[in-house]
Amino acid sequence: SDLDMCLQLPPNTKLPGAEEDPTGGVAMGKLAQALENSGMQNVDTARLTARIPIIMFNCPRPMAQEGESELMECDLSFLNPLAVLNTSLLLSYSRIHPVTRVLA
Repeated sequence: SDLDMCLQLPPNTKLPGAEEDPTGGVAMGKLAQALENSGMQNVDTARLTARIPIIMFNCPRPMAQEGESELMECDLSFLNPLAVLNTSLLLSYSRIHPVTRVLA
């Protein structure tokens, strides 16, 4: 399982340089560098040129229990709340019927 996150801007707000970078890929690239500098691992920027830029990375889990992974897989998108809603929907399905947990 992973943690899906989405960066949203307040209404009527634009990133500086939005005309040259409408998807926010350049800003997300800067954020990826900041994530690496703050200790995130395996920061993957291969999807920054996609229609919806995504940064994938692993976040260290200092409180991981024995047998749990010490890293949490994270996906960070920009202006894409649908990804978070899809994750919530999958969680709801898995609570209703355990077979869907295997599929997710």
